Amino acid sequence: TVSSSTTSTESSSDEGGGGGGGGGAPSGEEAENETSSEAGEGAAVKETVLDFVPNLDEKKELSEIINEVLGGIEEKKDKMERIAAEIKEKTKITRRLSAFNGKSILATKIVYNGERAIKNFVMYDKVPKSFARTASDILVSAPGATVKVVKEDPEYAFFYSEVKPGQELSVTYTINEEKNASILESFASEVYAEDYIEEEAITCSPGIKRCSGNALEICNDAGSAWVKIRDCPYGCDSALLECKEKPQEGQAPAEEGGAGQEGYGWIAIVLAVIIIAAIAGFAFYRKKAGEAKHPF
Repeated sequence: TVSSSTTSTESSSDEGGGGGGGGGAPSGEEAENETSSEAGEGAAVKETVLDFVPNLDEKKELSEIINEVLGGIEEKKDKMERIAAEIKEKTKITRRLSAFNGKSILATKIVYNGERAIKNFVMYDKVPKSFARTASDILVSAPGATVKVVKEDPEYAFFYSEVKPGQELSVTYTINEEKNASILESFASEVYAEDYIEEEAITCSPGIKRCSGNALEICNDAGSAWVKIRDCPYGCDSALLECKEKPQEGQAPAEEGGAGQEGYGWIAIVLAVIIIAAIAGFAFYRKKAGEAKHPF
C-alpha cells in the first residue's frame, strides 16, 4: 500500500521524458506534442510515502518478470526484499495529474535519496482500473528503463540497471480520457533492488606513473588500480618515470651487469698499479738491505 503525504493543485506541470513502453491509447507523437500550458492547467500533485512489506513470494507475476529480466530470482529474492525494506524510506514518489482536451497525463517522479548507488533498481507500479482498464489503454514513457507489463489489469515493472543517490527517474502515463485528482489516491508502488554498488577504493592519483620492477605503470582514471604501460627490458628509471634506453654496445645495463665492463677495466688498472708499486717497493727494500751488509 501507499500512504499519501500531500495533495495539491498547481498551474504548471512536468510531463516527464520520452521513451517507450505500454501500448494502445494516444500515439507517442500526440503525447510528446502536448504543450506545457495545456498540460499544466489545474494539475493535481501528490507526494507519497512508500509503505509496503516486501514479499516477492506473494507476487508471483512480479517474481516471474524479475526472473525474466535479471534471472536467478530464487537466489536473489531474499536479498532484494531486505534491500527493499531499506530503500523504501529513502525513495520519494511524486505524481502529477493533468487532464485536458479529452486526455489525462500522469507524470511520476521517483527520487532515490540513499547513501549508496543501487544495482538493478525495480519500481513496481499498480495502476488502478479506474484510471485505465487495461495496459493497452495506456501510453507509457520511461526514459532509461526496461518496461515490462506485469499484469494487464494494469501493473508495470520498470527496471533501471543503476541508480545513484539523488538521481531522478520519470514515468509518464497518457490515456484518452479525462480523470480527476481523486484518482491519485488509488495508485500503489513498491521498489526493489538486486544489490548495492560499492565504490572502488582509491589507491592512487589518476594519471600518476611509477616504476614497478622492470615495468612502467600508470594509475587508472578511477584511481582504483595501477595499469602497466609497458615492460622495460633495460630497466625502469624511477626518477624520470620512463624506460631506460638500450645500453651502448659492450656496456651492460646496471640492473644486469652492475658497473659494466668499463667499470671493471678501471678496477683492473688500479689493481695493476698497486701490484707494481708493491713490487718496486719490495725491490727497493732488498737493495737497501744489501748495501747495509756490504758497505764497501
